[in-house]
Amino acid sequence: MPVIAIEGLDGCGKTTVAKLLATRLRCKLVEKPLRWILQEEGQQGLESYWAVVNRVNEFPDPMCRQWFHCLGWLLIHHRYPDSLVIVDRYVLSNLDYNQNPRFDQVYQAALSEIGQPLFTAVLEVTANERRRRITQRDGQDPGESAEEDARRVQRMKDFIKRVGWPHLFVATDDQTPEQVTARIEDGVALMLPPAHTR
Repeated sequence: MPVIAIEGLDGCGKTTVAKLLATRLRCKLVEKPLRWILQEEGQQGLESYWAVVNRVNEFPDPMCRQWFHCLGWLLIHHRYPDSLVIVDRYVLSNLDYNQNPRFDQVYQAALSEIGQPLFTAVLEVTANERRRRITQRDGQDPGESAEEDARRVQRMKDFIKRVGWPHLFVATDDQTPEQVTARIEDGVALMLPPAHTR
């Protein structure tokens, strides 16, 4: 299952770019795969999904939280074993949100079943722009400091450099979603069969 992962903090443009990239590459887009088992088939809205996820996210043990979210990776693999898939939030988001000191042990066990991502794009945005976007979208300030934003992004960068997966860092402040998508598409072009490139 070849995965192109779109990662970054909330408000950096992941979902918009992931949708554009999936359209351009003519492949599947996956968001919130755990909803496949937390919602009834055909159910509208995400109330039942968030009810469970929010409870799990409150668990004090990061190992429990991480394994729970790793289940989503396995669900993607078993639903689309032979398809190219764009995933909105993947390994780096799990790292960021769960902050498990034994993260490597868990992610390596999970990826031993499904393989590493084909390519990872980490979208970056300045703290002020991120705050503006989230306030515009949700009607409230996320309330996180610029220092905390920087620490979270650096944690992602340090991890992906350490493991050596193919990746690209893209600043989104002064680029349109279409421009960001084009940069990512260029980054993965040499890794994809001709059927997926234009």
